[in-house]
Amino acid sequence: MKKGKTLILLIVVMIAFVLIYFKMAQKNVASDEVEETATQEAVLQIKQADVTAVCFSLEGKPVTFKKVENTWVVDGDENFEVNQSELNSKLSTLLEMTSARTLENVESLDEYGLKQPMQTVEITLQDGTMETVYFGDINDSTANSYVYLESDPTKVYTVIYSVERAFEGELEAYRATTETEE
Repeated sequence: MKKGKTLILLIVVMIAFVLIYFKMAQKNVASDEVEETATQEAVLQIKQADVTAVCFSLEGKPVTFKKVENTWVVDGDENFEVNQSELNSKLSTLLEMTSARTLENVESLDEYGLKQPMQTVEITLQDGTMETVYFGDINDSTANSYVYLESDPTKVYTVIYSVERAFEGELEAYRATTETEE
């Protein structure tokens, strides 16, 4: 009988330790987690009419498009005739991007491939302020890109990968042809 009571007491103590262990582990995980919201929200609060310049990499080189008298030109190569509708479409894609998820209180951008981003897009506004958008890794399970804004590096967004892809390619893709609007 004494062995039975000792065995029951050991089982109760073991269950208590297991419960305490899991409760403490759960508390540690909760305190380390990044706050996440799944509501879609606009990432940028910028109107296209307010943009005076946009800079991003094409073929590994930064290219800046400036608006001169309401017409886009390549900075440093005013003879390059820009396909206005192409650039406006890409810019619209960027400015209208919404997040599938928002991660707040992010401490390490490296976890999302944002320490060395895949693409950087700098936007200059009429008032002279700038906003920089950084595109990082692609989430394997959702195929969304991780994005953050220079103005708020503690917040990381997941956005549709096609937004980042809009800013890939060659400069020639932005050249106006006789068939395109100039």
